[in-house]
Amino acid sequence: MFDLVDILKNSRDTQEEDSSRSGPKTAFFFQTSECRSLVEETYRFDDKKIPKSVLFSFDLVANRVTDDDCEIAIFELTDSDTLAEDAERLSHIIPSSVSVIIIGLADSISTVRMLKSLGFYYVFWPINKQELSEFLAVITKKHQEANLGNIYRRAKRIAVFGTKGGVGASLIAAELASALSVKKKSDSLLVNHNYDCGDLDIQVGNVKLDKKSVAKGTLTTDLDETSVKSLMMPLNSKLRYLALAKDQLQSDEVREVTDMVISLTSSEANLIVEDLSASVSFDRTPEWLIENFNILILVLEPSVSSLRESVKLIKRIRNIQNNSESKKNLRIIVIVNHHRHKKMETVSIEEISKYLSHKVDYELPYEENIALDISKGKRVIDSGSRFSQNIIKLSSQIVGENKSFQKKKSYLSRLLSKKKSTV
Repeated sequence: MFDLVDILKNSRDTQEEDSSRSGPKTAFFFQTSECRSLVEETYRFDDKKIPKSVLFSFDLVANRVTDDDCEIAIFELTDSDTLAEDAERLSHIIPSSVSVIIIGLADSISTVRMLKSLGFYYVFWPINKQELSEFLAVITKKHQEANLGNIYRRAKRIAVFGTKGGVGASLIAAELASALSVKKKSDSLLVNHNYDCGDLDIQVGNVKLDKKSVAKGTLTTDLDETSVKSLMMPLNSKLRYLALAKDQLQSDEVREVTDMVISLTSSEANLIVEDLSASVSFDRTPEWLIENFNILILVLEPSVSSLRESVKLIKRIRNIQNNSESKKNLRIIVIVNHHRHKKMETVSIEEISKYLSHKVDYELPYEENIALDISKGKRVIDSGSRFSQNIIKLSSQIVGENKSFQKKKSYLSRLLSKKKSTV
């Protein structure tokens, strides 16, 4: 039977569904009912599909954004007392192709600049429906333009630098990359800079990870995002591995290719961990470190030779930074790895701190079963040992969890206190 009501209803449902599909997929993480109501009302006002609203929690963000294939993520942080730290932490777990909008109460220029440096957009709360609608329209346009030009946020590069051979830099790089990808849900890339031999494949628990060959002409070949993907191997759902072999090229040439690959793929990762063991066959100059990396993890053992090399490197880095017009800052984290029995050590932690002119951030204790566990395919970060606990703490520091979010005041009390401070 011809049913006009059903036809009209189906037609209306189809139109609404088509309308709901317009625009980028959006997720909204809220903290207060006031902000949630305004955002949802704004999307209704613009006749756009209302984004999925989820009560904000760091534990939910990574999976929710990835599983829902989001293109824009809105985060209300009006209840955050550490907005800058929380935003930095978010930058490590959100895919770089996702446009991020932060809604907050902070109105300082330094906070706005910091969010801009992360590639985030910022909305000062409170805001009215018309202003939010216009802002979202601008961001949607920018997001579409960024996708067309492949302009995304760039991954943070972390150098794990061994002051001498055999201090455990490769092990630390492998375990840190695993912790960042598995424990912190950050899309990560582990880079092997040893183009001759090295044992990073052993440290990640897969001796079948052959290095990818790099032939002559690679430097002049037009590499793109698609072609370089064949050079990387997945270790887990959030961690890839890049290891190139020299073949016909010199080590410095392979390093240039590696840097090129990293540049082309850094928009697809949050963090890049690079193994710069002392056994690499190119000169790891301070200038190169400052220019290319955000964080330098300096690994040394309690020995005179290792301490001396560490002092030399830190001094050269500081001299370059003090005498350079560039404001690029290389953050240094010092790890003392007790990879041998204490009776084999020639300097104490106190002596290291004194002569290094830099605090020791982490001490990794001697654990004789680590090599055996790795040979059995076990990850050290899953052992619950003091060594693993320190690696996980390091990964937490890198993603900004050292000052975790704490809900201390309601939205109304924070707004009232802000008004009082301006009187």
